[in-house]
Amino acid sequence: MIKAMKKLTLIFVVLSVLITGAAQSSYDRSFQDQMVVMQCINDPVTQTGIMAEKLLELSKIPGLSIAVSKKGKIVYAEGFGYADLANKIRVSPETQFRTASVAKVITATALGKMIQDGQLDLKAGIGKYLPALPQEYQQITPLQLAGHLSGMPHYADDDKIENRFYQSTEEALKVFLHQKLISPPGTKYSYSTHGFTLLSAVMEKASGMNYLDYLNKELFKPLNMNNTGPDLRKHQHYTHLARLYDFKDDTLLEESNPEDVSYKWAGGGLISTPSDLLKLTFAYANGFLKSAVTGQMFSHQHLSSGEEQQIGIGWRFSKDVFGRNVIEHAGGMEGARTVVCMFPDQEVAVSIMVNASWPSSIEETAHLFAELFMDDQVPHTIPDFETKVMTSTLSKDKTLDGTGKLKFKGNIGNLTLSDGKHYTIIPLNRAGVYGLVSKEGIYYLEMQPTDDQGTNKRGAWKQVSGKAIAYGQQQKESAIDKAPFLTFTSSSVR
Repeated sequence: MIKAMKKLTLIFVVLSVLITGAAQSSYDRSFQDQMVVMQCINDPVTQTGIMAEKLLELSKIPGLSIAVSKKGKIVYAEGFGYADLANKIRVSPETQFRTASVAKVITATALGKMIQDGQLDLKAGIGKYLPALPQEYQQITPLQLAGHLSGMPHYADDDKIENRFYQSTEEALKVFLHQKLISPPGTKYSYSTHGFTLLSAVMEKASGMNYLDYLNKELFKPLNMNNTGPDLRKHQHYTHLARLYDFKDDTLLEESNPEDVSYKWAGGGLISTPSDLLKLTFAYANGFLKSAVTGQMFSHQHLSSGEEQQIGIGWRFSKDVFGRNVIEHAGGMEGARTVVCMFPDQEVAVSIMVNASWPSSIEETAHLFAELFMDDQVPHTIPDFETKVMTSTLSKDKTLDGTGKLKFKGNIGNLTLSDGKHYTIIPLNRAGVYGLVSKEGIYYLEMQPTDDQGTNKRGAWKQVSGKAIAYGQQQKESAIDKAPFLTFTSSSVR
């Protein structure tokens, strides 16, 4: 694996030299030379590196790490930017980040192992395992806790959270057990991190093991998730742990007193790497979890009314913009933004981890990184051109018209709007499809010549139009027909 990563890095360095040389050459270089450079850029490894670097540049996040797998093997793992800005320590594939709520699917996978081993009844009231619980909690089931259908509250003003180390799950329960349920179990979807803390207490009673000990023995060691565990940064030293950063009024600041997350190990208190999170996804295809259990994990839960929910046991269900099935989970918290996505039909998975609280469209960003590694690739090239464009942006249900400038050079586009917003455009090896890199993430962009006959001797388009779509999480169908948040058109290209 290390040799493979070195090979990928070497390819990226060589191709980066070609790209840099292309950018420095004159606009009058031959069209044939342009095509050679563009074919290099169409390599998925190089494209991933370009998109990641542009994302760092526009978003101002300090660092990120990306890993991609195909057919149960990690084919790409790379870090970008800095794990520690003050000491200029760069992100590597071994850099550990906070998982934030992606911890929930780690917990869910451990729950699947318990189901497989016959240690826990998903549909039994949790009072069976924790008889001292308040009465209204007794009939909640582990299945409901894992699907956010329990009626459990999320963070609330009267939580008894203290920034200290919680010695046990039982102690952590005191943070929220004084609160009433917000709805009867099974009647409403209501996201709850506290629900996963309660679930971990149930798992401890069912297995007879401490939650963290169970993860280490039954999950991390068998799956070789050697860089995953509890976030104990306040209590022990880590060699590869990323520092935590947050944006305050657009200024990036390091967290001087990070929250102690020991009260929520199961719902948001772990650290990991993208490669380790992909190893977690392998458990669903390599026999670690048998197909019968995987089927349970990936079955839609339903409210008592019969309404289907876009969630199974921990994992969320969605569609990418192409209509492909995605099983995923994302998370965000102080100093972290994380996602892991599986495309089961294509046997592709992707994970991204960031060491800053970043209000981003991280699921869509991950989908478009994964798109570069899909089998049905059709590389395409855009020769150099530039044009003025008329733009229309959708903001808070209002459409705002404006102008801008679009310039393509070396198969990379830059779109600057009159309101000061800037985007980078990267072809995605599918005719007419691009990644629109922005401050908030990477979005799906369609861009086509408006005159199919309109090419000049350099192959540039005479006219161009484009539309960008944002779609979020837990989609029931492709968002391809959703109203775009950005459109642009030009009347002439030079």
